[in-house]
Amino acid sequence: MTRIHKEDRALVAAAHPDDETLGAGGIIQRVLKTGARVKVIYLTHGDHNEIASLFYQGRPMLTKSDFIRSGKIRKGEALQAMRGLGLEAEDLVFLGYPDLGLLPIWNKHRGKDKPFRSFLTRMNRVPYKEDFSYGKLYKAENIVSDLKRILDGYKPTRVFVPAIFDAHPDHQAVYLYVNAALADGGGPRPAVHLYLVHAPRWPDPRGERPHLRLEEPLHCAWAGEWEWFSFDLAPDEIEGKRKALLCYKSQMAYSRNFLLSFVRSNELFAKKRKDGS
Repeated sequence: MTRIHKEDRALVAAAHPDDETLGAGGIIQRVLKTGARVKVIYLTHGDHNEIASLFYQGRPMLTKSDFIRSGKIRKGEALQAMRGLGLEAEDLVFLGYPDLGLLPIWNKHRGKDKPFRSFLTRMNRVPYKEDFSYGKLYKAENIVSDLKRILDGYKPTRVFVPAIFDAHPDHQAVYLYVNAALADGGGPRPAVHLYLVHAPRWPDPRGERPHLRLEEPLHCAWAGEWEWFSFDLAPDEIEGKRKALLCYKSQMAYSRNFLLSFVRSNELFAKKRKDGS
């Protein structure tokens, strides 16, 4: 990864609130230290996380409104976490599309197709009134169009996006949508850095181990197809990332060990090998 300059405009795309910190919480701090700008886009509120909602809200059964409430809670956690890293509310953009619906929308809901309908919220359009995409139908072209508007206005020089090979379908979909929006845009293409959150037996070992490094998941068959870059973090950046993750109390309630596995001495990014090998 080339050196960050104060003229950079970094954009971090996240499927759910907390992904931006897991994958790029350290790089966000470093970019801000240089005097450069950062914008974070959240494609969903993570409102489909039924297990987290049951733990956090303490209810034996959840209704449609409970899932919407869960999404608002996660948005509030993101605002708090990003404030801790040095960002303001105006640096964050929430689209509000359906959690666990991004890949089905990409594959089956575009053009004349009916919009996707969330199994849990029963909504077929963005329900969050304060969101950038409020009222938009759950269709692929709407997501691409929204991203293109943001990209065209912000003109990022670097984009940090979930990896297409991430095991979570929402993460795969974010890569597809962002790539489509970039392909549709004018001007020079920004540098694109892929971050990984979900992969088999990774990070290894699990748990908060800030003295250890995130290592390339070479046990995964696809790992050799990508060029990997390790970005070393300063002690204050590691601690800043840890504090930001702890803001996600709704997720810490059931997956603390996994989330804190990303508090390491580095962050890991990938890009496609130029030689195609």
